[in-house]
Parts: sequence; structure tokens; C-alpha cells
Amino acid sequence: MMGCVIVPVARPAGATRRLNQRFLKTFSECETAGFFAEAQLQSLSDAYKNHRGGGKFDFAYGPNRNDYWTIADRTYNAHEFGNVLAGYTGGFMFGEKRGGAIVGGVGEAANFFDNGLNGDGDKSSQPYIALGAKLGAADKKANRLGGVCSCGGGK
Repeated sequence: MMGCVIVPVARPAGATRRLNQRFLKTFSECETAGFFAEAQLQSLSDAYKNHRGGGKFDFAYGPNRNDYWTIADRTYNAHEFGNVLAGYTGGFMFGEKRGGAIVGGVGEAANFFDNGLNGDGDKSSQPYIALGAKLGAADKKANRLGGVCSCGGGK
């Protein structure tokens, strides 16, 4: 991965969680592509371990919970990007529709076990899972390592 620049990030509109007082990391498009490349190299059992609660890619609750990742011209918070990356892994391994359905179904089951009938069925995560599945399937089809970024990486 390329060198990182830490920049302060303004609190996004509508954010409800409390942010720490330190600078937040915003991963560039190319740095984000590095996460996609790492996800491509996972075995199925590693993917399960890495994306579940407390796993390496469970960004919403780990040390990266206040960070942001850039894809194209948009930044995603830890919760959003964790779901994009999970969907990406499913899409890369099983194709867009099947991979997205597998990851989405696991998310719905986890939401039910965590929240019972009071949860939202993980509906808030589904658009990010679907985006990730689409990106992962496209990278697999194009035989592309780590996605595409404007700095020339991942081509």
C-alpha cells in the first residue's frame, strides 16, 4: 500500500455516534483498493473469521471505527465499508447475485440473533453489501487485483 496521510475529517451530517477527539483516517481510493486485494486472497474460512463480529474486517467495532474509506468519489464510514467489503468478498468468491445473497442472508441472521424481532433485519446494511458484491464480481470477471483506483493501482 502507498503511504498514508492522516487528515481531520468533519463529522458527517446526520452522524449520531460520538467521535473520538483524535484525527480520523480517511483511506484514499488506492489504500481502499488494498483492502479489496487482501479480501481477494482470503480462503472461505478466513473470510468467515475476518468478517464476523470482532473479526479483522469488523471495522464498526474495532480500532478503525472512526475511519473512512474512499470508493470513487464517495467516502464510507466503518459500518458502511465493513458491509461493502463483506459484500465484495462474497461477490468475488461467488458472483454478484449469489455472493450478495449469501452475505446479505448472514447479515440478516446475525441481526436477528443480536436483536430478535426488534432489529431492522439488517436492511440498513443491504445497499452496501449489494454494492460490494457488484464490485467484487466485476473485479473477478476482469481478473483485477484489488479493484481500480485513479492513481494507477489495481489495474
